[in-house]
Formats: sequence, structure tokens, C-alpha cells
Amino acid sequence: MLGKICLYLIILNCQAFAMDCHVAAMLTHPEIAANTDFWEKFGALKKHDNASVEALVKQYSADATKTLIEARAPLTAVQTQQKFDISRKAEKGIEKLSKVNKKNLDDAIKVINEEGVQGFYKQPGRWHHEMMIKQKGYSGKEHNVRLDGEFRMVFEIKDGVAHILDVGKHIGH
Repeated sequence: MLGKICLYLIILNCQAFAMDCHVAAMLTHPEIAANTDFWEKFGALKKHDNASVEALVKQYSADATKTLIEARAPLTAVQTQQKFDISRKAEKGIEKLSKVNKKNLDDAIKVINEEGVQGFYKQPGRWHHEMMIKQKGYSGKEHNVRLDGEFRMVFEIKDGVAHILDVGKHIGH
């Protein structure tokens, strides 16, 4: 039986690149990894894509599924440092960011955590910080920070909480 589990783990490692890394990590959850019935059904799956594997895991472990949802939450490192409110519009923009821009976003939020908005003035060439002008959807009290040549983050600070309003291409221009 142990040999069968090892075989499935080898198959999983070979096929993990076809799955979301968070879904593949879900398979190492203790409730899943030690369940031989799960691994037999996993081996019988015709496709090891995200949806099929997630559906199978849901049948065997709500805790592993919860772990997946938490792992997919954007900006997990940032959320542990300080309170942040991320709008749904910003979440959609964050999903479209490259790994480099996600790191830049985390760096920008780290600057806000450690130094406030004034931290952006220490590296003006990197951040290109500006106040938003009053225009459609904005009151003129929001801040705008460049993540790269195209993408910007719009945020507002109220009562010590950063409210990330939007992340996208050429916002405010």
C-alpha cells in the first residue's frame, strides 16, 4: 500500500506543473496524504487539472480546501503586518499582475506600513507617487503609486488603514 502512495506522489510531482501550485500543495495536507481511498480515486481521475483535483479533495477534507482558499488570498504577507482593505476591483487587478509587479505591490505596501506615504518621497524615481486629481470615481484624496511603466496602485489611508482601491494599467492618466 505504501508503494502505491509513493507511486501516486511521483505521478503528482510529474504532473504538478499542470496544476496550480496551491492545488498541488493541498495534496500534501495530512488528511489527504495519508488517505489511501483518496489516492486510489486520484489515480482513477482521467485528468489531473485544478478543477478535478479540487473537487476530489473537497470530498475528503474541508480543512485542505480551506488551506487552498487561504493560500490563494492576495497579499498574504502584507495582511499579517497591518490592516488592509482591498476592494474587489483591486483584487481583479492584482490577479492580472506579473510576479515582478506583485513583488512591487508588496514593496509599496511595505513602504506604507513602515514609513507611511512619506516613504515614497525617499525614492521618487521608483514610485512616481502622486495625488489623484478629482475625476470620475475619485475624490482627489487618493494616492497613486507606479508599480512599473504600465501598472499603478491607487490607495487611500483612513484611520491608519490603507484602502487599496484599484490596481491597473494607466490609472489616473
